[in-house]
Amino acid sequence: MNPTETGVGHPRRVLGDDGSVTIIGAAVVLGIIACCLLIVQATIEVVSHHRAVAAADLVAVSAATVLLTAGETRACSVAAQVATGNGAELMSCRTIDGTTTSHGTPGVTGIAVDVRVASRDATASAGPVGQ
Repeated sequence: MNPTETGVGHPRRVLGDDGSVTIIGAAVVLGIIACCLLIVQATIEVVSHHRAVAAADLVAVSAATVLLTAGETRACSVAAQVATGNGAELMSCRTIDGTTTSHGTPGVTGIAVDVRVASRDATASAGPVGQ
């Protein structure tokens, strides 16, 4: 006789796989979320790097333009202003001789800058500009 027919006792439950799809589904969803977060983080890093490089290029070209007529002190002052205006921090500004770069002309002065944007550093040089 079946215990459920007599009303005495409880039917024996056989452990099955009820609910296992829910657990697997939750694991898959969590895996997808983790992958998406990794992609977002990688994208943020790439964008920050490109922003730093673009800011460094702009700062170097601006400073080299001023260097042509006003000298190193004024050029570095303008470099700091341009960097700040573009959300960057000017880390260093210096004149360089054309021989210190792979594409320069000996005896001709240019300018090199290091900037930081969102914890990413970038270096750029502009010039050399003719004297």
